[in-house]
Amino acid sequence: MAASGNREAQQAQLLGEFQTGVAEKLAKTVATASELAAEASRQLRDTIRELNSQYERMMNSVQIGGR
Repeated sequence: MAASGNREAQQAQLLGEFQTGVAEKLAKTVATASELAAEASRQLRDTIRELNSQYERMMNSVQIGGR
């Protein structure tokens, strides 16, 4: 009977360790995905800012050339 209790305790401990490992790995994956999404967002903002700047220059050039 004591062996059965000891075995169950070991199984519970192994399950807990497994769940902790999975949770830590998932948290790391989520953190990495979040960092990548933030970087992509920054790059997209920079690209849009540059496109707007180029558009403004093009429109200014057309206005000057069209006069």
